Amino acid sequence: MFKLNWLLLSILILFISGISLRAAECSEDTYTKQDPVTQSGLIYCGLTNFYSREGKVECLMQKHQISQGCANCFVDFISCAYNNCVGFDMPCGLMGTNGNSKECAKCVKGKCEPAFLSCSGLNGLPD
Repeated sequence: MFKLNWLLLSILILFISGISLRAAECSEDTYTKQDPVTQSGLIYCGLTNFYSREGKVECLMQKHQISQGCANCFVDFISCAYNNCVGFDMPCGLMGTNGNSKECAKCVKGKCEPAFLSCSGLNGLPD
């Protein structure tokens, strides 16, 4: 009984502290291999499959030879940026027209980067 309570308490502490029990989804060579994931690749897959999550995942997997788990992390990141930072009166502008602004970068970094880094296991965003 003591072991079970200790295990449950440990899981609760990890959950409350925000430590992810999930393994990193992306490999360390995601940005350095022959066809690395780049901002332009994310934009391409995001726009060509605008209404299809599965399409974005497949596009990233094929274009950059990354795992499905890693592609899902990037798609979550794209969705977060679009939902939180892109739009009329939003830091990145309507359809991302202010995508290179400091305000846009600050919004994406603050609202979307932490979850992406936790999911992917990578040290930063693509160039």
